Amino acid sequence: MIEGKRGFGCSRFREGCTFVIWKNYPDKTVTLTMAVALAEKGATNKLTFKRSDGSSVKGKLTLADPGTGRLETVMDV
Repeated sequence: MIEGKRGFGCSRFREGCTFVIWKNYPDKTVTLTMAVALAEKGATNKLTFKRSDGSSVKGKLTLADPGTGRLETVMDV
C-alpha cells in the first residue's frame, strides 16, 4: 500500500490494481493507521460519528469491497 495525496492505494497500480481507500470519507478523514487496519483486518477500531441532529454514535468503517477499497459505515445498534 502506498499513500498519495487523496488516498491509500495499491503499490501495483501500474499493473492494473484498482484498490484505493480514499482519505476523505463522510464525516471522517481516513488516517494511515485506519487504512492499515482496513486492509489487514477489514475494519477500523470503534470511531465516533456525528449525526445530523448533533448527537453522536459509535461505529466502525469496514472494507465492503476488498477488490476496490469501497468502505461502509457500520453503526452500533
